[in-house]
Amino acid sequence: MNLSVFTRRRAAREGIGLGELAPAKPVLPALLKSMRPHQWLKNLLVLVPLLLIAPRAGISDVLTFLSGFLLFGLLTSGTYLINDILDVEADRKHPRKQQRPIASGDLPLQVAAAAATLLIVVAVTGSALLSATFLLTLLAYLVFTLGYSFILKRIPLVDVLVIASLFTMRIVAGMSLADQPPSEWLLMFSIFFFFSLALMKREVELGVMSQAGAKTLQGRGYGLDDRAFVMSFGIASGVASLVVFALFISSLAQQAASPYASPVFLWGAMAALSYWMMRMWLLTTRGVMDDDPILYAAGERASLILGGLMAAFVLAAQLVRI
Repeated sequence: MNLSVFTRRRAAREGIGLGELAPAKPVLPALLKSMRPHQWLKNLLVLVPLLLIAPRAGISDVLTFLSGFLLFGLLTSGTYLINDILDVEADRKHPRKQQRPIASGDLPLQVAAAAATLLIVVAVTGSALLSATFLLTLLAYLVFTLGYSFILKRIPLVDVLVIASLFTMRIVAGMSLADQPPSEWLLMFSIFFFFSLALMKREVELGVMSQAGAKTLQGRGYGLDDRAFVMSFGIASGVASLVVFALFISSLAQQAASPYASPVFLWGAMAALSYWMMRMWLLTTRGVMDDDPILYAAGERASLILGGLMAAFVLAAQLVRI
């Protein structure tokens, strides 16, 4: 078995001889894996407001947003470590999550706890230097995340509402860096959109547990009987996000001074997003979706093409006047 350095030192002090069936694995690679740097992709939401002000953004704005992205990444890595520490027993019973470094024993709990504390302290300190509003948003994110890790993730529906709120807070943080009031349209869209993706994640997890012969989702409060509800409510929420987007585009025609040069291009983004959302749920019902829909989309060619189209239409709406 793999023994941590703390275990070996304590055994040496107490004169206990220990034998290992396999040498201990290096801690640093296990720590980096538990920090989930690939999940930083989700923190790109902090940069969404930068895309919306791209025509008038300067170098200082870009550097400010990149700093915010980095600080949010450090914070989320710290909270991932805390979540894995609290979930260690449930993860050991999960067919996929049992391979996580903490659950498998590759990363000692003491090291994970110390790293989580350091990452969170650095993120909070840096945010205080960046912007007071950004700091408040980051602290709110931290409180919600800790509440999720300790209690809320065990309450059905509340857990996915919190996940959707955490994604939306990333956008709010970006808005604070842009020094402009939050867009109510964007926030409404974000809540419905990420609520749908959170339910998609739960549906995938329920499918995995069903294949493993389990009847409940360990530590989450969902059972196999909930799958129909989770899927139908998830699809409905996705459609609601598309309706909000369509109403926003329509509202631009009523504005005397629109912030977009040609809002009509946004209908192209709407079409691409609609197809993407329907396709993601189709893949979910077919049982081929990954545990994390966002990371799945980031590595799938069709999603990348559709994402590029959406970004191109948004930029065209800002820059091309017809």
